[in-house]
This record gives sequence, structure tokens and C-alpha cells, in this order.
Amino acid sequence: MSRPAIDVIEINGNLTLLEKRPDQECRTVNWWVYDERAGRNIGIRAATREAALVEAIEYWAEQAYIRRREYEDLKEKVDTFVGQVVDTE
Repeated sequence: MSRPAIDVIEINGNLTLLEKRPDQECRTVNWWVYDERAGRNIGIRAATREAALVEAIEYWAEQAYIRRREYEDLKEKVDTFVGQVVDTE
């Protein structure tokens, strides 16, 4: 009996590490990280388990950076608006 093409390792309730074994379509082992919160793979076709996890960390670091920049832009706009409409007396 052969092993299944994909081995699933649940990291926690939100993250799942998947090992895709070689088959006719792809002759190498690939590692994937699926994130339930994002609803998508965030570490894709990495050569090792560790590389897939690093890709996942990089994905969320980039998302945090984007959200922080959006927050700062919005805060600046709100502060400017409030400064225009609030009586300074």
C-alpha cells in the first residue's frame, strides 16, 4: 500500500502544514502552509518544512506592515479633519 500524496500536520487550529509527495505531475517534495484565517495557502511549494514556515511568517509580517501603514494614513487624515472642525478656543 502506497503512502497518500499529501501528508497533513495540524500546527494549531488555524495553521496546517502539508507535505506534497512526488507524483507524475511534480517529481519533488513540496511543503505548503494553509491558514484558515486567511482562507488560503501562505507558504507555497517550499523545498523544506522550515522554508514553508518562514514563508508563512513573512506573509504575516508583510500583512502587519501593510495594516500599520494603512492605520497611520487613516489616523493622519482623521487628525487633520478633527483639527479643522474642532473649535480651538
